Amino acid sequence: MSFAEVKGQDRAVAFLRSAAAGDRISSAYIFFGPAGVGKKLAALNFAKALNCLAQPEARPCDTCVSCRKADGGNHPDIMLVKPEKAGASLKIDTVRQLINQTALKAYEGRKKVYIIDGASALTREATSALLKTLEEPASDSVLVMLFENLRYVPRTILSRSQMVKFFPMNSVQMKAFLIDERKLDPAKAELIAGISAGRIADALGLADEAVMLKRKRLIDAISKKAFFDIDFDKMPKEELKASLDAMLSWYRDLLVAKASAGACPSLINVDRMDLVCKTAARTDGAAIASAIEDIIDALSHLDGNANAKLVMGVLGAKIAQ
Repeated sequence: MSFAEVKGQDRAVAFLRSAAAGDRISSAYIFFGPAGVGKKLAALNFAKALNCLAQPEARPCDTCVSCRKADGGNHPDIMLVKPEKAGASLKIDTVRQLINQTALKAYEGRKKVYIIDGASALTREATSALLKTLEEPASDSVLVMLFENLRYVPRTILSRSQMVKFFPMNSVQMKAFLIDERKLDPAKAELIAGISAGRIADALGLADEAVMLKRKRLIDAISKKAFFDIDFDKMPKEELKASLDAMLSWYRDLLVAKASAGACPSLINVDRMDLVCKTAARTDGAAIASAIEDIIDALSHLDGNANAKLVMGVLGAKIAQ
């Protein structure tokens, strides 16, 4: 594990390296950006750098005892906190345990680092408890919170945290990465680069033929107005969000095709160009735009920990109309 594995986030990595090499380290950081762009990997490497035994300019060195423990997931001063299962909340009891530990001195490193993966899953009570810790932070503790967006983050937490933004990788970078490091053929790499919307985790998943087959079935069902033929109830939250992203790319392509009178330029789903053009020709533009708004609303509700079954049921009813 190293910062070199955090692809397409040069600005964020440079900032974190500089912070780890200096003495002015914030007590709280918010890493925010789309899912699958490398926030957690960057946070783990930042924690490793903060405790690295090398000279400041060489942190993390990836070779010292501290770095090796961090890579093995057994560094006593680095803790990853996340929901017990996908879609679950981070409750106040978990945060209280974290708060109690921040009062302790670091065991063997310079900083005790707590990474909250999926911080948007914090309940209101847990967030309130966490705020008290941010107001009176322990001198050798660092809290890193990972968010996909800042819509549900209280201003009181935003104002007490150092913000680090993570961006989707551009399609040229993504294609090059898939060809050079994953050895995909250029045509497949270009397709996946477009579909993944710059999210490297999604791109790696789409390299699996089984995942691509699920995507094909989803698009086929949506294009036939058979939304409820897909069994969304059994999908974990992250897979639901991936499905909504796929739907969003489909309707985006329909809108592009509609606006270009069937020319179909700049499509994301380039492998389904004929289906995009045919569907766009028989679909009302206002209906396409409305579907896009409904999907974005559904994604937002899922980020806000709404009931997934209810969210998908409402979306299906709207799209059917």
